[in-house]
Amino acid sequence: MEWVEHGYGIVQLDADKAVFECWWQNKLEDNSPDVLGAQLVSFSANASTQFPVPRFKNQIDTVGVHGLGVMPTQSPRRAALAPMAAVLKPR
Repeated sequence: MEWVEHGYGIVQLDADKAVFECWWQNKLEDNSPDVLGAQLVSFSANASTQFPVPRFKNQIDTVGVHGLGVMPTQSPRRAALAPMAAVLKPR
């Protein structure tokens, strides 16, 4: 969760790695696009001979460090917009 930019995260799990995506969106603007802020990867096993950078178990790096392309998750937006401040009711 990213509180300032109304963010959220997605984790993609494979047998050899986990890819973490950090997204944000302007929830107060109608049809605002989702923006991929960062894409990180962690591998399940050591591979110290891998290039361009060695891969170590539980190490988290940006995907580009390991020569992987940024391939964001694709999904249509289905959630409703957040209510405007004037619509919110105090507790």
